[in-house]
Amino acid sequence: MTTEKIICWNYPKTLATLTKAIPISKITYALPFYTITEQQEHKMQSILVRPLRKRLHLPCNTKITAILHEHNIPTITLLQLKLTLQYGTKLLTTSNHNHPAAALFKRDLEQYTPTATFTKRYNAAVNLFFPNPLDTTISITPTLIKRQFPIQQQKQFLNTNTSLTKYKQESKIETYLIYDNNKSMKIRAALRFHRSTLHQHKFPRSINIQPCPLCNAHQDITSHLLLCPQLTNFTNHAAQQLLTRSIHLNVQLLLGDFSTMTKTNYYFIADITSKLLLQYNNKRKLTYK
Repeated sequence: MTTEKIICWNYPKTLATLTKAIPISKITYALPFYTITEQQEHKMQSILVRPLRKRLHLPCNTKITAILHEHNIPTITLLQLKLTLQYGTKLLTTSNHNHPAAALFKRDLEQYTPTATFTKRYNAAVNLFFPNPLDTTISITPTLIKRQFPIQQQKQFLNTNTSLTKYKQESKIETYLIYDNNKSMKIRAALRFHRSTLHQHKFPRSINIQPCPLCNAHQDITSHLLLCPQLTNFTNHAAQQLLTRSIHLNVQLLLGDFSTMTKTNYYFIADITSKLLLQYNNKRKLTYK
């Protein structure tokens, strides 16, 4: 299935599922057994994010790792370490003592300085997933690897310098990608990835940030969406609607993070905040054409 055909799907969650099912399954075939360069990793990850980025209407300069994490898709390097750890554990726990691959792996693993690239990568994966020396004494199982993988995925993302780390703290697909309509999804993505028309996002390194043409305030997300006097009527109306269910309007809700709320309110919150964002966008265009 080509990228152009995948783009015809309306929901990013479906796109993320297809990306995991089709391209990743092809890319990760025999991945533990060969070494990839940084250029090859970048090219493979660019292929993965192409339909996701196009669906969210994000520009080409959006960080690849941020788009992957927004859809809960791990990087190629982390996937390689996970697959290496899984296969190495399988070889160590196999009941077939005459298995040639298991015999070679155990023999190289017992050496003081392993020579095989796979063994070195396996040791690196063990040190990454189980950094505490006490953890290496327990038997590594597929269930334990599966439990540790999201933790390492989250640590890897938080170490990257992206604007998304301010609004996303968990390894999961964001709720607005599931419950939003197409127009408000585009606005939320532009704000979350700092790719909107706000002066702070257009010129992140600028010292003198130009004021908002509507209210003469700073052009950041909080000031523009919640404090701008030109948009007070829209904000108050949405806040009153949310208060009927004891929900307080804040920046996190406007940016699509409903995870702290009950699931029964997801559609309600998405509908109210989407209408509010569309009214903001009509008053002042927040996204590029």
